[in-house]
Amino acid sequence: MTQTEERTKRALKALSQAIQESLQRKRLLGQYAVMGESKMPSKVPADQLPDNK
Repeated sequence: MTQTEERTKRALKALSQAIQESLQRKRLLGQYAVMGESKMPSKVPADQLPDNK
């Protein structure tokens, strides 16, 4: 694996973790999230946010 591939893998892992933490925080606080769905923004209520523990 090249150095660029390793950096890319670490960056994707960090972004994925940050997104999961942000969605978890919004879910616990009862806030909605705006997510892209079929190229259009979609408002997702807190009780429908994914629970990735």
